Amino acid sequence: TAQLVDAVDGKHLWSDRYDRKLGDLFALQDEITNKIFEAMQVELVVDVGKVKTRLKYAGSPENYRILMQVRALWLSITVADHKEGERLLTELYNKDPENALVIQWLGWYQFQKLLLRLTKDPKETMALAREYGEKGRIGDGTTLLLLAWLDLFARDYDSAIENAGRAVELSPSSGLSNAIAADHHMMAGKPEEASVLFKHAMRLHPHYDEWVPVRLAFSLVAQEKYDEAQELFTAVITSGKSVRQPVQALEGSAVIAVFKGEVEKARAYIAQLLELNPQFSITATKGRNGFMKDQAFLKRYLDALRQAGLPEKGKQQS
Repeated sequence: TAQLVDAVDGKHLWSDRYDRKLGDLFALQDEITNKIFEAMQVELVVDVGKVKTRLKYAGSPENYRILMQVRALWLSITVADHKEGERLLTELYNKDPENALVIQWLGWYQFQKLLLRLTKDPKETMALAREYGEKGRIGDGTTLLLLAWLDLFARDYDSAIENAGRAVELSPSSGLSNAIAADHHMMAGKPEEASVLFKHAMRLHPHYDEWVPVRLAFSLVAQEKYDEAQELFTAVITSGKSVRQPVQALEGSAVIAVFKGEVEKARAYIAQLLELNPQFSITATKGRNGFMKDQAFLKRYLDALRQAGLPEKGKQQS
């Protein structure tokens, strides 16, 4: 028996029974593949071109290697790694100031300065990030995602959704592009559309990063789908893969408990959260979601965390 199961919710999608001779194995594989395509009516898009495009714009394999290091440093979201990544980018830019991929990454690093509050002039930094983003277009949609983030910071929600949608159109098989577009929809006050995009992203890339189910669950909380959201939060909490995402999952679990009237359970979640990260606070949560369009939901969310016992400021902020 051959079966196809949804990577997101575990639901049974398709199955069939085959009785063949062992020598027909490869023919059987082809038959099963064709049957799945017919049953699911899907089209698989292999994004091989994206890698080739980035190699082309990098200028050389060595430059591409350095840019992959720059990407890893950016994703760690720490001040030290930000500075190291910016140093590497500056070296590449000085060698080739017309390199579109390097310019694009300079835009992402300016954006991260806003996130990490490393700038004394946010407006100037945002303008510089947008300038780099406009100059760093290489046709794969990544720059459009950067511009969409900048639109969110500027509270231009319609432009954010438009740019995120165009990014997905350019990279339809990219799980990351779909997940980021989903987060833009959530921030722009469209949690229903966000949850659809998040689930699609998880199907495209079953080995997704933990932030994806956490943000999916956040969008489900906004829709009052608490049980579905809690399943996702619990899976992240018990995974043991990292600290950052389980902390946010515990935060979300506490909010759900308050919304359900289970305040003591919420306080237990917050106690567990503070054991993992004593510096976590209302300020941190508000900063992470401060540019949400639906400020009424954010206020309810933050008030629930206060009721659960999360401090306004972390220990190092006191």
